[in-house]
Amino acid sequence: KGPARKVPVTRTPHRRRPAEILAAQLAAVLVFTALLAAWTWRFHAAEARLAEAVEVELPSARDAVHEAAEAGLVAALAGDRAALQDADRAIARARVDLERAGGAEPAGRQALAALDALDEAVLELRDGRIGRREARERLGTAEEVALAASRALGDRLSRERARRRATWRGGIAVLWIALALAVTVSALAARRLAAEEEAVARRTIDRHARAIAAALTRAVRGEAPAALPEDPLLAPLVAAADSAVRTLHELREKNRHIARTSRFVRELVDALALADTEAEVWDTARRAVARIAPDLRLVPLIVDNDERVRPFDEASPASCDLAHARRCAAARRGRAVHHGPPGSLHRCPLLDAEVADATCAPVSDQARTAAVVQVTGPRLPRDRLGEVDALVLAIGARLQVVRSLAARAHEAETDPLTGLPNRRALDARLADLDERGEPYAILALDVDHFKRLNDRHGHPAGDACLVRLAGVLRAACRDSDLPARTGGEEFTVLLPKAGSAAGEAVARRIRSLLAAEAGAPSPRFTVSIGVAARGEHGADAEAVRAAADRALYAAKAAGRDRVVRAAPRLSLVGVQAGASA
Repeated sequence: KGPARKVPVTRTPHRRRPAEILAAQLAAVLVFTALLAAWTWRFHAAEARLAEAVEVELPSARDAVHEAAEAGLVAALAGDRAALQDADRAIARARVDLERAGGAEPAGRQALAALDALDEAVLELRDGRIGRREARERLGTAEEVALAASRALGDRLSRERARRRATWRGGIAVLWIALALAVTVSALAARRLAAEEEAVARRTIDRHARAIAAALTRAVRGEAPAALPEDPLLAPLVAAADSAVRTLHELREKNRHIARTSRFVRELVDALALADTEAEVWDTARRAVARIAPDLRLVPLIVDNDERVRPFDEASPASCDLAHARRCAAARRGRAVHHGPPGSLHRCPLLDAEVADATCAPVSDQARTAAVVQVTGPRLPRDRLGEVDALVLAIGARLQVVRSLAARAHEAETDPLTGLPNRRALDARLADLDERGEPYAILALDVDHFKRLNDRHGHPAGDACLVRLAGVLRAACRDSDLPARTGGEEFTVLLPKAGSAAGEAVARRIRSLLAAEAGAPSPRFTVSIGVAARGEHGADAEAVRAAADRALYAAKAAGRDRVVRAAPRLSLVGVQAGASA
């Protein structure tokens, strides 16, 4: 907002000017302006703190209490110790939020006491000092008390907000009354000097007071600046009022910017919490950048373990010639870098010439740069660069969570010895295929005389044979196939979109590849394989796997080291033996 324009004041000639009265008047207005500015600043600061407590911290505390109680109940019902750790973290987060929101308040102390009771119940449940039934009762009671106390605290803070608003309005009224009294006293003193001086002074002072009051009132309301009188005698007063108007408008603009950034960050965090994969994280980030400015473009560049840089999506190439993270200024500095337009000194030389404006920011993952985010567009709004920085931080935090969850899921579905998927991964894949109604074949494999092999050569040799068989299965399968270790020496191969004939061909290829490795460092061994397919031997995974197991037992009974295809349903023949290699 620009300064308020000056309105010339027409003066009537005076015999003399009471300087001391005008000085007192000026001091009163300056004090009023200072008190108004200070009062307004303190009110907004207190209002922002109470708003954060009521709208952010208390809802977060209630969510954390509910999460802690749910995790404790899960631990009580299922005996899951990881849920106890989740409950501890949720309790700690709830305690921090409650202490920040109003831990000194009676309701806050009651909520904290309920949290202590919840924490104690979780601790006793972890140590086995209480049973599941008692734990459920104590957790439920503590949750109800904590939630009721937090709601009572929220009501108390809401009433405090209303009281502060009323106090602020009353203070403004008192200041207005004080100013009016100061003007009245000065007018009465001026009347003692001369009737003409009194009339002229009163009119001048009243006009100035109304103009300044109107300017300050409009500034408080956020309206356009009002005209201020241009008077040499009141130049300091006018300057102070003009400065107060400027300050109020600047504070209002800053508050708008802070509120907008806060809303953006809250919505971004909530949206990222719904992203379960890296692709969903980056899709959310692209939509968030479009909220900052519709013509902005976000390109994620992934940094591999060897610090090589590649686009996350080949359809969205980078706007620079960057092949290694060492050449990226943002990655080297560890912070966002805002590049200037083409031809400026602080522009990255790797950027394409057609890029008008760009910001590059590193995304950290456990003390290393995991990605570099490029935000490009015709013109990046400088007043919204803080939102870009917040976006990068939120992306980094969510990527750490997503990658950690993916690593845990991969570890839980992988056999540690062979590196093949385990039974859990196989069951999930079969359930998905059954749900979609797609055909598939199943190979049930078993190492022949594996116990004798272990007894003769030792368990390390047996493990080497299993690792060798896993390599053969990978070599014999397509990328869409799923070889898995389902037991000690038992393996299963899932062949999507394949029948029993194709499964038998893959089984023979497995035996051929295994026989071709006669000179391998592990002892020589053979496998028996049973083949079955969905549709031919059953309508679901359970039936097909049972048919493949029966075929495997038939191969064992027929002398091992062979492939047997299961007989079709409704056939009187038990199994159909395949030729041995």
